Amino acid sequence: MANFCTLNPLAQYDITLSEGNLKATPGSSGGARFYGTHYMTSGKWYCEFLVTLRSNYHHYGIHAYGDRGYAITEDANNGRVIVRDDGPVYIDGGQSTTVSSFTTGDVIGIAVDMDNGKLYFYKNNTNISGSGHNITGYQTRAYTFHGLYNANAGSTKCNFGQFPWRYDPPSGFVALSTENLAEPAISNFAAEKPEDHFNTVLYTGNGTSQSISLGFQPDLLWIKDRSSGLGNIIFDSVRGTDKFIFSQDTAAEATGSGILNSFDSNGFSIGSNGHVNNNSSPFVAWCWKAGGAAVSNTDGSITSQVSANQDAGFSIVSFTGTGGNATVGHGLGAVPKFIVVKNRTATNSWPVHHVSCTSGNVYLNSTNAQGAGKDVNSSSTTTFSLTTWDAANGGNNPMIAYCWAEIEGYSSIGNYTGNGSTDGPFVYTGFKPALVIRKAYSTTENWSLVDNERNTYNPVTYFLRSDEGSSDSTGAANVDFLADGFKIRSSDPKTNGSGVSYLYVAFADSPFKYSSAR
Repeated sequence: MANFCTLNPLAQYDITLSEGNLKATPGSSGGARFYGTHYMTSGKWYCEFLVTLRSNYHHYGIHAYGDRGYAITEDANNGRVIVRDDGPVYIDGGQSTTVSSFTTGDVIGIAVDMDNGKLYFYKNNTNISGSGHNITGYQTRAYTFHGLYNANAGSTKCNFGQFPWRYDPPSGFVALSTENLAEPAISNFAAEKPEDHFNTVLYTGNGTSQSISLGFQPDLLWIKDRSSGLGNIIFDSVRGTDKFIFSQDTAAEATGSGILNSFDSNGFSIGSNGHVNNNSSPFVAWCWKAGGAAVSNTDGSITSQVSANQDAGFSIVSFTGTGGNATVGHGLGAVPKFIVVKNRTATNSWPVHHVSCTSGNVYLNSTNAQGAGKDVNSSSTTTFSLTTWDAANGGNNPMIAYCWAEIEGYSSIGNYTGNGSTDGPFVYTGFKPALVIRKAYSTTENWSLVDNERNTYNPVTYFLRSDEGSSDSTGAANVDFLADGFKIRSSDPKTNGSGVSYLYVAFADSPFKYSSAR
């Protein structure tokens, strides 16, 4: 069944929506604007805007969400292509050309060619754009249909294909609906799904031993007792079942038996240790699939051992540090946008590279804002780079790195800017999230991790912190998981301080083409 685009009540400014979120009426302030619920990254799409009541300066067109991870801001011109009712066409805030004007009763058709970066405006079935207008950044951005009112009156009715067209779309252009979306890269829902590569599992400790079913053999396990101050304990298949590290600590790797007994074909088995199996305690485990047994990688100046799952954009990288500037092969075949590194034998922080932190790293064990200078960095489809700092590249020290690239329909790695309101930003991911990791990087704040298992309906309220061993908390990280992203529902500075920049890393429950509401 097709799920058609409508106007998004969670991503609008001073607009009253009616008639099934297909009619937009501006409020009392100028600059009211609306956005569609569906985003376009490829393909050819068409919609119609009927001017039901014109007041000066209606604008219709498209707006970029950003580099697949930048939230729409209320006054952003960048990535916008719009036509105004008296004729001028604006691209990225600057006037490009002038076309025919329009008024009450006119139908403005918009044809968007995301494959070739072109947009065409039609007035009552007549092409008024000639050879089309260029869409900037279309190779990396997601665009949605958009409208803007500079006056305090007027109204518009939208048709994204759920009703018969007033005029036939240009050849090759189709309605913006889930039925017409391309199959997501990670899933054709016949062979594999996002949950075959990442899954969250909840279990209750029994104090002896038990096997936890998951659906696949994991290579990275992040386990937390939800009811106590016991830390975030991390295992991976490259280091082996007897090696573990705590994300909230600077401590070196520890060794112990009877904690994680095995990585199993359908999950994992644990012993009696309280960090993973305290009797009657509720636990959460976040689990990723890499590539099984590691293989040698000589792409960088340091030879690494890599377990890589290129389909899901995740790899585990083991290497021995040199103490000098160096590069390390990651095996992803794509540029990693999120990298976590730990020196296994030294007391050091966990430096984190995130694509949004352009001036420095943040730290998995710390509330610190991004620093100055990047000790871990990424710009290559084959390697990431390291400086001389012991935490990133300790001389003769065994090191471990976890690397994620962005995979459309499965993972989204980007940022948003907080507004300090319980009606917080909407963040487009292109899928319904299963896990969202967030951290303020322009100021000092905790990390937060929220998932779809601890709360199975909205709002998602339970959150844990990578930088603390504290138990499940509620309130500060409130969020709604939506079919194509998440909506911030807290004004707490941990996740939504006014003007604060936040990074996020999200993994899919289901891609938007197949998502349903919670």
